[in-house]
Amino acid sequence: MPTPTIIKTLNTHREKPFVSVVTPTWNRGAFLPYLLYMYRYQDYPADRRELIILDDSPQSHQHIIDRLTNGTPEAFNIRYIHHPEKLPLGKKRNMLNELARGEYILCMDDDDYYPADKISYTIAMMQKHRALISGSDQIPIWYSHINRIFQSRSFGP
Repeated sequence: MPTPTIIKTLNTHREKPFVSVVTPTWNRGAFLPYLLYMYRYQDYPADRRELIILDDSPQSHQHIIDRLTNGTPEAFNIRYIHHPEKLPLGKKRNMLNELARGEYILCMDDDDYYPADKISYTIAMMQKHRALISGSDQIPIWYSHINRIFQSRSFGP
């Protein structure tokens, strides 16, 4: 079987590439306000990023997005897509990747905490190391019902 050809390339010389932030969600409307807050207050230029949310909850949460963006999510480069049928997580992530317009795609889950420099730091490190993919071995998880952030353990030894 032939080796697939990589057709996307990164322009690592671009100072501020366009970044797509993707979020799959299911039945977690309560987390969406926090996600939008963390996205909107990123220090990466607002005109150089987008947020795409794919929600396969039984009911749409578009009203939450509209309320938090004064009815104009496009003004904040936010796209909310409701899919009426439950999807496997991998399929949702693949769909989000297809919808992404950015040179870089960052995953931001709706139940995790992200500091204001999450996008800028990740992109700077990826450009510095000419990385095509990045990850984390520790994740800060915010439990909103008790207003506490817990740090996950390292995946490594």
